[in-house]
Amino acid sequence: MSSDASNLPMYQEFFLKERNIKLETEIFEGSSVAFQGYHETFKKKVFVKFIPIPWDNDQNIEHEVETLIKLRDKQNIVNVFDSFIDAQTGSQLVIVTEYLEGNTLDKFCGLSQISLKQAIDIVMELIVGVSDVHNLGLVHRDLKLENIIYDGNKPIIVDLGSVKSIGAKVLMEDPIPYMYRSSEVFLKGIYSIQSDIYQIGLILFQLVNGSLPTDIEYYAELSKVKLDLENTYQEGIKQLKKLVAKDQLINVIPPLPIYCSKINRVIINAIKLRYKTLDSFYKDLSKIKSEVPDWVIQSESEYLCKEWRRKKYRVVKNEEGYRIFNQTLIRTRELIQVSSSSELNKYFQNI
Repeated sequence: MSSDASNLPMYQEFFLKERNIKLETEIFEGSSVAFQGYHETFKKKVFVKFIPIPWDNDQNIEHEVETLIKLRDKQNIVNVFDSFIDAQTGSQLVIVTEYLEGNTLDKFCGLSQISLKQAIDIVMELIVGVSDVHNLGLVHRDLKLENIIYDGNKPIIVDLGSVKSIGAKVLMEDPIPYMYRSSEVFLKGIYSIQSDIYQIGLILFQLVNGSLPTDIEYYAELSKVKLDLENTYQEGIKQLKKLVAKDQLINVIPPLPIYCSKINRVIINAIKLRYKTLDSFYKDLSKIKSEVPDWVIQSESEYLCKEWRRKKYRVVKNEEGYRIFNQTLIRTRELIQVSSSSELNKYFQNI
């Protein structure tokens, strides 16, 4: 989304002097300023993000700047061409990455366009990319659906503007959405490896079950306080913080009937119990991938199992529960009616 182009000449002259980058179009980026541009050295379209450096910053920003460049040519992470503090004023961290276009992961929530096993594959690929960040002594901090592009083949993390050293303190101006701030961010005021694991767990949950509400008024309605124009936002933030601090955020939307105990266990380990390492998270996903049916949603009341034990199945929800059908190229045959989602998942695990 383009915004007022009057910023462009100033940013070009003040912050990119003697750099081989030509800014072309300003892009709406929330609290940051960003542009689409062209890198004359690499001969590529680039995304240029300007992040103000706090005057009272007591963290090792120079280390982060130098380390960001080491993410160049890493798997599942947008290519980093440059990272520097502007020489003219020393007030801006500038991150230059390859400019990528495509659908972000928020378009793929709820298994309507991808299957369960595709969702698992996406998250496993994300873990590979985030592992490279952690291996450099950094945490991403802002892993969310909107910051990941997916082309149907592999996910790419495209926003590196929130990357900080492990153990970085929480600042008042941090742009990280409250929904994606883990309990230790609220309770201890720091970002850790577990903070990124929490965010990846939230991504997996939403890919499988659908997007969590982002409207702050939704969370305000959970309050027992009488709401008005003045207190709705504050009450919404208060309720959201409470849910996150108690690791109960994923309880605000009902899980899909096909949400089996095995995938639930992995998500709970990521969001509530918190894996100690990304490697443990990856290994669990790799293990359950062969242990769960490959579901995709066809409508609000119909689910297709693309493959399970070398067969295909269709499930139709009705007033009595769920009708289960075996589906072949020649015919569809009803197998059984079950009354609950737990019976549904138990039936498939026993096949």
